Amino acid sequence: RYVFNHANDVPGSGSYLWGMENRRTKLQFEGHVVDPSWTYRVKGSFARGLGGFMALDDAWIAKSLGDGLKVKVGQFKAPFLREELVSDSKQLTVERSIVNEYFNQGKSQGIQLSWKSDDFTAAAWAGDGLGARGFGPARFNGQNPAWDQTATSYAFAARGEWKFAGEWSQFKDFSSVRGSEFAGMVGLAGAM
Repeated sequence: RYVFNHANDVPGSGSYLWGMENRRTKLQFEGHVVDPSWTYRVKGSFARGLGGFMALDDAWIAKSLGDGLKVKVGQFKAPFLREELVSDSKQLTVERSIVNEYFNQGKSQGIQLSWKSDDFTAAAWAGDGLGARGFGPARFNGQNPAWDQTATSYAFAARGEWKFAGEWSQFKDFSSVRGSEFAGMVGLAGAM
């Protein structure tokens, strides 16, 4: 994207700043191994403002156990804030809210057990801490730290959702496609 900014007397820059940027450039591999019940994802993103090196975002493998049950292990987002769980590629131009940026769970290593039915979904996660500013020292656990460099030993998160209208696929995006059917969902989450 192209960014143009006008500010009064920025030291050393004058009044105008402009330039092109690739705000979110990511490389992702996903699929299944052995059979479709074993899925995986490995995703890296090129860091903004830090020389463009690639950081590991996701690295997980999951096994579908049948009847809507699934177990997932690796590095991914714990089931906490809904706004953060919507993919970066499905966000609006302004991206996420300030509240989300303060409390979001970031990426952590752990194990998750989830269940999904026609109208309900639930997930419970245990791992090495949540990456939010609002959670104190645990925030340093995100982005693939070494096992002996985490500020917390364990953390837990859980989320439940009830879909009372529409299809689950409608909630993968941050906003609805124009003219789509109504969809509604209520969720409750907690972390410690």
